[in-house]
Amino acid sequence: MSKGRGRLPAIPDDKKEEFLADYQSEGSARALAAKWGVSSVTALKSLRRFGADTSKPPVETRGRKRRPCYHPKLGQWSDARVAEDLGVSAQAVSQARRARGIESPTARAMRIVSGEEG
Repeated sequence: MSKGRGRLPAIPDDKKEEFLADYQSEGSARALAAKWGVSSVTALKSLRRFGADTSKPPVETRGRKRRPCYHPKLGQWSDARVAEDLGVSAQAVSQARRARGIESPTARAMRIVSGEEG
């Protein structure tokens, strides 16, 4: 039973698995709320009640799906070349590369030339 005025929860406990699976496929609480016909707040409260980690949803706040790997050549090709391949800005690629802790190919080449890496 939920806290409050004796109301039943909007998403019943017997629908937990289906609700959590939809969260993974829909990727955001907003999309999940629209699919289940509830408010975003209700969807978030239900997700937390079911133990889902809502601090890192499977979709970024701008609606883009999170990808574990940004591009297979990230750190091997120049940021500009990866950006051209993906159709995004070189700055976006650079930020993604740094966020993943991947060294730029230019920095690696400079270390090799200077003799720091053999």
